Amino acid sequence: MNQYLYIGIAVVIAILVICMICFYNKLIKLKNYVDEAFATMDVYLKKRADLVPNLVETVKGYAEHEKEVFSNAGRAISSWNGNEKNRNIRFQQEAEIGKAVRDIRVVTEAYPQLRANENFLMLQRSLQMLENDIADARKYYNGVVNTYNSAIQVFPANLFALILGFKKEQLFIAEGFEREPVRVSF
Repeated sequence: MNQYLYIGIAVVIAILVICMICFYNKLIKLKNYVDEAFATMDVYLKKRADLVPNLVETVKGYAEHEKEVFSNAGRAISSWNGNEKNRNIRFQQEAEIGKAVRDIRVVTEAYPQLRANENFLMLQRSLQMLENDIADARKYYNGVVNTYNSAIQVFPANLFALILGFKKEQLFIAEGFEREPVRVSF
């Protein structure tokens, strides 16, 4: 009888170990997808951070009296750090650049001669394509984070996730100003 009890305990332990290994491997894959999605979004953010100073310089020539917009854009670009590991800080930096881009767009509406400038139009088209890519990357990132967060929150994976130290990831959430309509005034 003791022999069957020991065999039963060994089987249960083996099943638990196999389940833990499977859950661990699944969670590692999902975590890697989250990191990859963030890195993909980061590539587009870096491109935008490189493009915005060129856009600012082009607009500056036409709108000298809009110094506050340009200084805010300069601060946003200089605060952006591609090496920052904290995703919340990165999201804040990205939001500041997004606000600067929005302000530059508002300023350019007041200058028809600027909107006719070929260099500006090329930069604006590039920026628009990057903004679309960033939006797609954000959607992908949030989808992957949602899948990962769901996986670590459902039973029995949540027990293994807790034991193995997997933590919930932060979704990208648009800042308040990003939800407001753009107001153009002359």
